[in-house]
Amino acid sequence: MSGSKTYEDEVKQKSREKQREFIKNNLLIKKRTKDIRVVCFPGAEVDGEEAIEVKEVYDKLGIPRENIIGLEANLERAERLQRVDLGIVVKPQMDLDFFSKTDKKFDIISLDYTGYRDEAKWQALHQIAGNQLLDGHGILATNYSAKRESRKNQGQMVALQLDSFVNNKNMDGGEDIISELAEAYENGDKLDLSELRDNLIERTLMIMRMGKSALFPIDILSTHPFHEGIQKEMERIERETREKGLDGDSNFMFKNRYESGMGNKGVSHFHSFSNRSANMEALAYHIGKANNISANLSNFFVHYLVDMDMRAQFPRSVERYSYTSNKNTNMEMDLMAFTPASFIYRAINNEVFYDPKNGKIRVLRMKGGKLLREADKIYAGKHMEIPERIYLGSSFVHPGKNKKKKNEINGRGLEVISKDGAVDLLKSGVEPKEIMECYSGFSINQLAAYKAHYVTMGKEYTSDK
Repeated sequence: MSGSKTYEDEVKQKSREKQREFIKNNLLIKKRTKDIRVVCFPGAEVDGEEAIEVKEVYDKLGIPRENIIGLEANLERAERLQRVDLGIVVKPQMDLDFFSKTDKKFDIISLDYTGYRDEAKWQALHQIAGNQLLDGHGILATNYSAKRESRKNQGQMVALQLDSFVNNKNMDGGEDIISELAEAYENGDKLDLSELRDNLIERTLMIMRMGKSALFPIDILSTHPFHEGIQKEMERIERETREKGLDGDSNFMFKNRYESGMGNKGVSHFHSFSNRSANMEALAYHIGKANNISANLSNFFVHYLVDMDMRAQFPRSVERYSYTSNKNTNMEMDLMAFTPASFIYRAINNEVFYDPKNGKIRVLRMKGGKLLREADKIYAGKHMEIPERIYLGSSFVHPGKNKKKKNEINGRGLEVISKDGAVDLLKSGVEPKEIMECYSGFSINQLAAYKAHYVTMGKEYTSDK
């Protein structure tokens, strides 16, 4: 590697301090450190920098190392972690593979990615939520690169935002802006995605709210008499729409929506918002008629039944940060603490009972007025304002500004860079032309070849040292 360190830099250290404080304030007040279970990406890019997150975050909180599972897909780095024998459990696996197979639950899931959000990373979140891998009051930490997404992933980002506008009916002119971005994407234009990136935390929180339904059907939604008819109607609409061709935003969303790992992406699939919305409305109507109650009360009962069936998790605390790493990569870190549906609805868990055979609701002691007051409290507990992102600073120093000794400088007056250093910069997103302007030692064609092999094709680089 070049002289720059991969993990130990000032601003990255600040982000670890923020993560440590967030865990202290939101988890240690609820659970003893000896009982806290963690899964994370400990990191071992170079010798001497193994598992810095473990040392700087979990060790300082007193969380036992034997309670920590470290995921490392790179076999060389996994072996390095195992050799230093830190006392953590090292799993040489991709995160998606691990989360789709494990039956363990964790109090902290820390996903410190070096890359941007892509399909596999969204699928990993679906596995975490659907398989209920995060403990009810647990903490999810995510960290993603905030630039240089592939064209496919740019389309997914636009589709996700369109999806949010359409399904939340949160227009306010915003849908027009996103539609313009979708059109620009289709035309092959360059997109400014900074605001879209920043809003993707909404998708993360939505997946966690989905709970089990991030992977599996919501059983309670099939207990009304209109379910079969709704499914047939949605299948008919979907079939006709496919034959005639989708139009506008619907077509864009269908083509560019990420694959959640559950197959069919059509509206008749249980995972689609249209399917869920239609069945929730039908169930509310059914419960309202069966119990002769108001629409407000029947809607409340349906949300209670669905949230409990999904085992939804709601955010109780969120902190958001960004920074520029010493590799000049813009990173966005989100820290999220959750509350389970069982706690949100604790006031009525033993009060309200539903008979799926006839739609009857039985309430033991609470009268309608008190129930609606509790409903207002519950609604407030399920929703929170997402805070603005705080910029922590930059650790990047432009290579052209470094002062070097004379024996490190060639005839052009530039520092001679090693192959390790050149590959390191290319992997962090620096273009061959930029490296040529600041360093000597390789031709533009050599640097382009390194980029093709180790960045574009993803070939594993082994240091010559």
